[in-house]
Amino acid sequence: MSNDVLPETLHEANYQFGNPMPSVKEEDENDFPLLPGECRVKVDGANDWPIIGGTIIVTNYRVVTIKISEDKKRVHIFPISEIETMDMSNDNSIHLLMKGGRSTYLYCNNQKDAYFIHQLIMPALQRLNRSATVLYATRPQDWTSKNETAPLAAVNHFAWSFSEAVDELERCGQLPSWLKRADSVAYEITQVDFERLGMSEHFRISTVNSTFKVCPTYPEKVIVPKGISDEEIAISAPYRSIGRFPAVIWRCRKTRAVLLRSSQPQVGILSWRNTTDERIIEEVVRTSRIEGEERKQFIIMDARGYASAFANRARSGGFENTEYYQQAKLEFLGLPNIHAVRSSFTNIRTMLHAPVKENELLLNSLQATGWLTNLSSLLVQATSCADHLAKGHSVLVHCSDGWDRTTQVTTLAKIMLDEHYRTVEGFEELIRRDWIAFGHKLYDRQIGTYTTWSDSGERCPIFLQFLEAVRHLQREQPTAFQFSHAYLIKLAKHAYSGLFGTFLFNSHKEKRDAMTKWDATLVEIWRYIGAHNEEFVNQSYDERYIGPLKTINVSIINLRVWHEVFADEGERYTMIYSSKDERPSSGCATPITSSSSGNLVKSKSSESINSLNVDGSNHQLANASTPATTEGGNLPLSTSFYQQQSIYQSNITGLESIDCDGLTKFEDEEQAMLRKKNKAREEAIRLRDRQIEELRRRADIEKMLSPIRGDADDSDIDVASLERASSDLSIMDPDRELPNFRPNTTWEAEAPNCCLCKKEFNKMSVYQEDRQHHCRNCGRVVCEECSKQRFAVVEEGQSVQKRVCDKCYESMHEPEPRLNRTASLSEMSSFDSTSCGPTFPHASSPSSSSLNMLTSISSPTRPQPVPSSCKSSSNSISSPRPSPGEFSRHSSSQAVKG
Repeated sequence: MSNDVLPETLHEANYQFGNPMPSVKEEDENDFPLLPGECRVKVDGANDWPIIGGTIIVTNYRVVTIKISEDKKRVHIFPISEIETMDMSNDNSIHLLMKGGRSTYLYCNNQKDAYFIHQLIMPALQRLNRSATVLYATRPQDWTSKNETAPLAAVNHFAWSFSEAVDELERCGQLPSWLKRADSVAYEITQVDFERLGMSEHFRISTVNSTFKVCPTYPEKVIVPKGISDEEIAISAPYRSIGRFPAVIWRCRKTRAVLLRSSQPQVGILSWRNTTDERIIEEVVRTSRIEGEERKQFIIMDARGYASAFANRARSGGFENTEYYQQAKLEFLGLPNIHAVRSSFTNIRTMLHAPVKENELLLNSLQATGWLTNLSSLLVQATSCADHLAKGHSVLVHCSDGWDRTTQVTTLAKIMLDEHYRTVEGFEELIRRDWIAFGHKLYDRQIGTYTTWSDSGERCPIFLQFLEAVRHLQREQPTAFQFSHAYLIKLAKHAYSGLFGTFLFNSHKEKRDAMTKWDATLVEIWRYIGAHNEEFVNQSYDERYIGPLKTINVSIINLRVWHEVFADEGERYTMIYSSKDERPSSGCATPITSSSSGNLVKSKSSESINSLNVDGSNHQLANASTPATTEGGNLPLSTSFYQQQSIYQSNITGLESIDCDGLTKFEDEEQAMLRKKNKAREEAIRLRDRQIEELRRRADIEKMLSPIRGDADDSDIDVASLERASSDLSIMDPDRELPNFRPNTTWEAEAPNCCLCKKEFNKMSVYQEDRQHHCRNCGRVVCEECSKQRFAVVEEGQSVQKRVCDKCYESMHEPEPRLNRTASLSEMSSFDSTSCGPTFPHASSPSSSSLNMLTSISSPTRPQPVPSSCKSSSNSISSPRPSPGEFSRHSSSQAVKG
């Protein structure tokens, strides 16, 4: 793209899901819509405060800024639970740093206003950034403080107040339309996976952990081999770190390979072993054997590097000795730990939101962050795990504790192999079972901790990194995923928002204890995102796509920063993406566009990306014959970037830009247009089905009346002919028939001149207009000028365009006789078919052409133009195609060579 003006964003007219918060015509801050249980903070009688360019509103759920830009109001929303730090600057500004990757500045009129806003919100951050055990020492629903000057001093996560208010509305029958009922979420998911994968022959569901005594971070129900008793599991569990024994999480129906997960074994320096743990692996290997096939290996994939795994032996950890496990092979994946991932995330967040300096090497800086490098490594190892399972090798994956890197690798491998997990329902089961039930520390990793981000604490965007990896798979093969891009973005946002109770605990045990203690419930995010909300359903999904994903390029060259999540409604952001996309496919409610001072720059393939400066110049040219790369050779040569200064470009402004969940709407113009087309297509099918039903009803009436009239032999209609006629009707509207078109298969031999204008042909000419063509109706040889008309016809299920000469074209539009509305079906069946187009063999039952005329009594005689969307194509959403022998006119610009 050479221009600094991006294409205009398209949106579906008047599209709205459910009944979100009511839009306000006169957008007054006092009419700001609130969620159930949400309250605005009021200090000294005021509930909004001025900032430069707008107003700031604070509630027990979020911080909202309403700014005016170009006479339009822009709403920016920051959930309190997502705010990591608030820093005051000397220029009367407050820097909000978000845990999900965003960053923004609030500019105040003076130091006093900045200090007041800082002191208002800071107590909430100090309370929320604590461990869950300390946070829930008091009743979670209480949030109002007795101190009127600091009302957020006692705030808890908004999910508690929200759930209490939603439960009350549900009891009163006033549940918000964008939420499903609480009983709509199925809680038994282990049994569903167990039956779907056909595990009953060799495996069973164990309840040994029903009281969480064996493993406090495992679910109550675990799938284990039938040959292992509950007593043996209880004995062997302490051999694994935190009692996380090997548990079955997936099985390949075709190869019978089994996927297991666990934590590291407690071998220690003395290399301890446990015979029961070894027997679990032995039983799994035995169940995966197939008669007549070669013996498969059992792969143990340690997500750590060898040095890290060996160092853990000093802390009673370590790795398996393959001599003690049947047919075992050990692989070290070398994935980074949470501290390295946290560091790379901090680096890329700082880089994307920091001002770009002159002559700064942006691509070199991007590689230095390590974020895309870590993401590529994760995808590579997940692909390796999927390959082992596809080849029939059972796999056990673990890291140190088995809840971070282990969960990432196993869930990505399951998505690559099993089409069920690429559906909305299956992906929900995947998150609920492999991430939540198997004890990923969602609260400590994402929301709260008693240390700062820069310290060696628990916080790390492991779940966000997983979602970004899924987004890469979805971007490469969009038709294989039922859930949309908006679905993943909502998951990423609400993992930090504190609105839903799904991400507020580290394990099932922790959640059950809190619910029992306070006799409360929490709203699950699955009541909001799901197939019931069409916004989260991918309109280009192909449900016929089953089995593993096709080969995907997971190298760093093919990755792109997830700008839709990292993009902030702030004032500074650096876009970096592959030239393959030309620009991000879609954006937030405030799409990012380039400013006049920051034009789009692309590096040439003959230039070193290390020499790429912010102004697009280069100070070091590489050898033109050798493609230049960075030191690691990982980043693409043709990567684009620009520094934007203002992103207030959304078509949805004011309070209408707020979604029903209280966050900023995500606009996906491509999905909106596909959704509109699909709705139109479904409506057309519904109308066609109604016409077919009416045809059948009239046919039944004629059949009953025929004995009375005495013409049963002429009007008797059998079921087979009626079905054929109905099929013809369902394919093409009879208004678009060309009854006078008779395809001619006997063409005139080559002629030196056009039969119409007598133009002489030049066989040696390279120009189209000098060549000869055949009319598909009369078979005569004509020139290009005399045969510009085209008609679409379906032959063998494919749409074909037919060329006809001008003379035949005129004869095709001669008026044809039409029947009045009182004509009987028997009269139609005896109608002379020669006046209506191609001749058909006479039969006792009416022909499809006659039945077609039944629904076209009042239609015009001239054929109607067929829109381009009606073309037959397997890759596009089109209207029903015409049946063989039915034609529709196309413009000459769509002609094909004769």
